Amino acid sequence: MDSFDWENTALTLLEKNLNGHSLNSDALKELFPPEILNELDIRDNGNEVEDIDAALYGGRPQIIEIREAKPTEVYHCKCCNRSFKRRDNFKRHMLSSLHQRRHRAMEMEALAAKHEKELDKLETKDEPGDI
Repeated sequence: MDSFDWENTALTLLEKNLNGHSLNSDALKELFPPEILNELDIRDNGNEVEDIDAALYGGRPQIIEIREAKPTEVYHCKCCNRSFKRRDNFKRHMLSSLHQRRHRAMEMEALAAKHEKELDKLETKDEPGDI
C-alpha cells in the first residue's frame, strides 16, 4: 500500500476533470487498488455512498440528443432568399406553402423572360437590314 503513486493518481484525476470526464465505479476501480478503494470514504451530503453509479446518475440512463451542432454547410433557398444552417430546417422550409408559392412565381418569371427573349429574336430577324 505504501508503493501506491498518489501524485500520479492526483494528476490523472485532474486530467479527467479538465477533459470533462465523469467518474463512475469502473473509473474508480481503474484508478485505485481494491484495498485503497475500500478505505475511501465517499459521501454525499454527509451520507455514505454505497453505489457510486446510483449516486451520480440517480439510477436512470443518461440520454443525449445529438443534432447538427456544428454545421459544415449553409443551405440557401434562392427563390426565398433565405439561408439555413441546419439541414432539417432547410427541408422543412422546402415543404412549406410559402416556398412553393415563391418557387412557382420565380418559374413563371423565368418563363416570361424566355418568351420575351424569343420574341425579340424573331422581331430582329424579320426587320430588313440596310442594303
